[in-house]
Amino acid sequence: MTTGTADEADARRKAQAEFIKLQTRISSGKPRKDVTFRIVAEKLAEELEEELKARKKYGERAPNGDRLRHPQTLGKKINHIRSYLIPFFADKEIKDISDDDIRRAKTHFATYWTEGPGKNISKLSFVKNGRVQETTRRKLGVSNRNTINQYAMTINEVLRFSKTHFRTEHRLTKTVYTDRLDSPRSSITADQFKAICDLQQKRINAEKRDYHKWRLRRVICAFEFVLYSGLRVAEVHSLKWGDIAVIPVQSGKTLHISNVRSKLKPVRSVVCRSEIMNTYVEMLAHRKTEDPLEYVFSNEFNPLKPCHINDGVQVLLQKAGLWSDGKGGYRTLGSMRHSYCQWMIHNMTPFNLYKLAANMGTSEVQIRKHYASDINLRENLEALAGTIDIGLADVFKDAKAGAKREIKNPFLSDARELIRIWQEIGVNWIGMDDECIGSEIRNFHGEYTYNSVEMRAFIATIKCLSDASPPPHDTPA
Repeated sequence: MTTGTADEADARRKAQAEFIKLQTRISSGKPRKDVTFRIVAEKLAEELEEELKARKKYGERAPNGDRLRHPQTLGKKINHIRSYLIPFFADKEIKDISDDDIRRAKTHFATYWTEGPGKNISKLSFVKNGRVQETTRRKLGVSNRNTINQYAMTINEVLRFSKTHFRTEHRLTKTVYTDRLDSPRSSITADQFKAICDLQQKRINAEKRDYHKWRLRRVICAFEFVLYSGLRVAEVHSLKWGDIAVIPVQSGKTLHISNVRSKLKPVRSVVCRSEIMNTYVEMLAHRKTEDPLEYVFSNEFNPLKPCHINDGVQVLLQKAGLWSDGKGGYRTLGSMRHSYCQWMIHNMTPFNLYKLAANMGTSEVQIRKHYASDINLRENLEALAGTIDIGLADVFKDAKAGAKREIKNPFLSDARELIRIWQEIGVNWIGMDDECIGSEIRNFHGEYTYNSVEMRAFIATIKCLSDASPPPHDTPA
């Protein structure tokens, strides 16, 4: 019962692991305070190398059933530790590492190749097939958010390793070394997108090889797919021809994309803007097979594998001078999703905030706080009234009043989202009892997201939405 399993063998394994951990803590005495970052990081890198040598193939599992990490992931972590983290933190003691040190580290790694030690490096060496080879480093901008988070997660692993193996303590807050950069992504205006397309067309005209002409053109197709559908970048990468259907709409025809999947998000369907049809016809002409599992943005050699278009997007934005937004942020392919959202806010007729949120696979709260931040949606209704019709401004006024209600009841938005998912998959949520609703909430949000008091309030909110059409104005007692 203590180990949380009904299997005796599994319980013995967990108990043995706990025993060894406690034995190590007892034998080590008091927590060490003189351990430096270099000592801990080197020890972790050695263990990662041993784990890498023991790997046989991807998908191999540990004795306890856990999937082992990919060799490429292990190699990347070792490289981060040896090449970047140890030179930055050096012999600084673990107990002295503060929140400010982590923030400085993230800024340092973001500008490593533009303003830091890597600025003057023109050649990079790597090992391939047992031989050391060299390549010319491409000069790109600051590291993107995912790269910075990878460094932050490696720092996080070093600190956890220090705590478990060296019994050291640090003065960091819980999430300071895993949070995102404080720079919201900016959208791309119509004029900026036209400048991007004109620049790419000049590059296409200067290219003599048809194969590379299409590779350059496909980058613009990726921009247009995100702009006209509102899909996330990962959803565009995983898009398959079998999930696309052409449907009639009032303005002609458009695409209906089914089985849209994203990490930790429910499966949804997406109705695109009708302007996507030109891009669809162009991509369809370059389709290689009739297999419904073929990727829309497929690999040049294997259509059943997706291609990598992020590098082409980043190079194009840099050449167009739009990589940096001038506010400490940067633009990516995902910036077109912000542009899609703002276009829909101004042109969707009749406007429905909840339908837009469902089509984008997000919440109405996220649209108000994040995607519409460039047009100051929450604070400046008068400015909105000058660019859109009065009726739409009234809709956002009502949405703003709804936001005030949600401040009193923080579970209202999550309750609406959960009900929407239940309705999509055909669950009879109105007839559920409190225990069943609580189980569904734990399955969707995690076991420990809400405590008992919050769980009761969450369940009461859902019950209130099922009993009456107007939403609750106060947090249920």
